[in-house]
Amino acid sequence: MNVHLAGGEVYKKDFPIFLSNPGLIYLDSASSAQKPKSVIEAVSNFYENDYANIHRGLYPLSDRSTELFEDARKTVADFLKAESPDQIVFTKNATEAINLVKYAWAEQHLNAGDTVLITIMEHHANYVPWFDLAQKKGVNLKVVELNSDEYVTADEVIAQIDDTVKLVAITQMSNALGVKLDANRVVTHARNLGIKTLVDASQSVAHSPLDVTEIGADFLVFSGHKLYAPSGVGVLCLSKDAMDFMPAFLMGGDMIKSVSLTEVLYADAPARFEAGTPNIEGVIGLAAAIKYLNKIGMDWIELNDATLADYAFDKLIELGSMVRILGPRTKGLRGSVVSFEMKDVHAHDVAQILADNGVCVRAGHHCAQPLMQALGVVSSVRFSFGLYNSISDVDKAIEVLKTIPNIFKR
Repeated sequence: MNVHLAGGEVYKKDFPIFLSNPGLIYLDSASSAQKPKSVIEAVSNFYENDYANIHRGLYPLSDRSTELFEDARKTVADFLKAESPDQIVFTKNATEAINLVKYAWAEQHLNAGDTVLITIMEHHANYVPWFDLAQKKGVNLKVVELNSDEYVTADEVIAQIDDTVKLVAITQMSNALGVKLDANRVVTHARNLGIKTLVDASQSVAHSPLDVTEIGADFLVFSGHKLYAPSGVGVLCLSKDAMDFMPAFLMGGDMIKSVSLTEVLYADAPARFEAGTPNIEGVIGLAAAIKYLNKIGMDWIELNDATLADYAFDKLIELGSMVRILGPRTKGLRGSVVSFEMKDVHAHDVAQILADNGVCVRAGHHCAQPLMQALGVVSSVRFSFGLYNSISDVDKAIEVLKTIPNIFKR
């Protein structure tokens, strides 16, 4: 057995949910990853031993809570290879982070006639905010369409950049197709033209090493719950320049230097963007998740998850005309996701039958309806892989798929 198909056999024991649910096969990590014991314990220990609000108290509990919170910021910065922890803004998820960019930067700097360039592969979180901006301000929303192989390349994005483009907002890996996009090349080209860039790393962050300094995007976002961390915490990583040209967005406590009846002075980044009491325990859990992944090694994780995706791709190909794999019919282009539709069987029915056999998958449009429309499908079935998955999980799912045509014949 290829060692990179055996990861789940080694690491599944680190995830309590599989002990509580014997026989569970979880192939829905692109939606939300399960949580390792170290993350659960970090959150529990914080509540039991250190909980207090941050930045405000003058007593030991608050000092410890603040220290854990700010240490987590440094952990995230190191994980992303950011130059400074101050570049890390904690949000509730990637969706909020993108909306922060929309309200705090785009609405201030983009006008009628300017263009936001995205791809057809975007999650709704990186489509709807820009659609709304176009409706409200007359900004052009330009979408790079699928090529004949049913995906989008960096060259195709670059070819659509013209003098009107002021923001390029792209996914680094499609949540619906698993296809990877060379964000580095796109960002470098755009930056050389003075164009701002946003990279949605929500799908890629748990499956491959990231170097935000090398990528060079003005804004990079991701959600913690896809990174084996708790729900309700996300990250907006700002470039050093963006820290200065982004005004405050949410107003309230903890994001100010001083307030009087005649003047309000806002704090520097990142505090300027973190109004109110944050998800302290979620941030601490995020740091614990990153430490867990660092022990395993992101290079190994990248190869393991992509190898599983390729294995699933091969097994689906073997089913012949029974299934249609969405996206390119070539191995090696997917990071951790394979999506497909089954001939004459609705995706929800396929997912239900898999669920009846202990296999958890996602079925639907995956918050990517424009992409589904471009592919000519209403919904699809998605296999998405994490550390706890192995070759046996794929084999079990494929064996269930083989029985479905006969079920519907009966």
